[in-house]
Amino acid sequence: MKRQEIRDLLGTRICDLLDARVGKEEQRNEADKPDNDKDDKENEMKNDWMLAAAVLDRIFAIAVAVIYVVGSVVLFFILFFNYYTSVRT
Repeated sequence: MKRQEIRDLLGTRICDLLDARVGKEEQRNEADKPDNDKDDKENEMKNDWMLAAAVLDRIFAIAVAVIYVVGSVVLFFILFFNYYTSVRT
């Protein structure tokens, strides 16, 4: 074969490979379009659950703080009155 024929043959093969590659990428893009709606719904649901988790986290943090403070005050009064009554008698 002549050089020109080899170039033409390689040129057509390269073009065929590029066309096939571009076609596959277009098919992937088309296949991904419905998934984008699905991903949006999944992200929205994920954000809703993250908000619910943040609210629960805040509620439990406040509950732990209240229990800690009330428990400390109760313990202080128990120890104080126990000591006060034992010294007084």
